[in-house]
Amino acid sequence: MKINELNRNGNITEKIKLYCDKNGIFNVDIIDEEWELFFETLYEALELKGLQGYYHKIVWTIITDAFTKSTVELDNCYPLYIIEKNTIIITPYKTNQTITINRIIDSLDILRKYRFRKSEIAVISNHIKEQILPGEIMDFKELVKRK
Repeated sequence: MKINELNRNGNITEKIKLYCDKNGIFNVDIIDEEWELFFETLYEALELKGLQGYYHKIVWTIITDAFTKSTVELDNCYPLYIIEKNTIIITPYKTNQTITINRIIDSLDILRKYRFRKSEIAVISNHIKEQILPGEIMDFKELVKRK
């Protein structure tokens, strides 16, 4: 079974959206192309290890770890405000730093439980980052020096 069939049958991104709605996680900034790249890269890595049967379990373990860290462990937690009919409303939800694909990549360490070495996890992480950030990454201090 290939990755497209796995994701179509499970419709993972829809399940993630439902999970976020249910848990009040409104600060996810990951586009569909990033999810697709993450899913495909992870599937290929699991396939090489003969672990593709654990695909859904591992995906959910990584995602819940990343989202849990974002809602519990980060210090940048503040009330989520919305504006409705020119009135500021304080919601019962908390928000913090925006969850990007980098937060998901940081949770790839969970793969150590599934016989992945640190070097293998680094290869997966770097592959995803290279595909998502194809441009030059520049330190802010270097940018200031150039100007």
